[in-house]
Amino acid sequence: MKTLVVYYSKTGNTGTVAKELAQTMSAEIEEVIETKPKEGIVGMIIAGKDAALQNSTPINDLKHNVADYDLVVIGTPIWAWTMANPIRAFLEKNKPNLKKVAFFATMGNSGDKRAFSHMEKLSGLIPAAAISFIDGKVKNGEFKTALAEFGKKLTG
Repeated sequence: MKTLVVYYSKTGNTGTVAKELAQTMSAEIEEVIETKPKEGIVGMIIAGKDAALQNSTPINDLKHNVADYDLVVIGTPIWAWTMANPIRAFLEKNKPNLKKVAFFATMGNSGDKRAFSHMEKLSGLIPAAAISFIDGKVKNGEFKTALAEFGKKLTG
């Protein structure tokens, strides 16, 4: 199964998980990048507000064509109890080309279930699997066993 891991990461936690997952699954990887990043404290406040209001944001053109993949695993940090704005933009832009999806999230404490519900609605697909990781466990490496099991579930 040809797999692409797509992610957005502002602080590096989601990127850490995405890179580990792509390696575990022998998948290709694509980072979603905002074309107008929101920097600093004010930027974080604006991004959180936009996430809560379910606004998307301009993103880069992808290097990979998602239509070429059997499975796209989508990773997001949790902002205001939902997905990050760049992932919302990715899903809005790529919905017609997605065949099968899975989701993962990194978060301070909660919001993953709501985010996954929003991602499911935007993608129009029920995820093959979904998993979330607490930021502190990502930072100290305690996520790798659960991530490996998630990868195995996806590859069958």
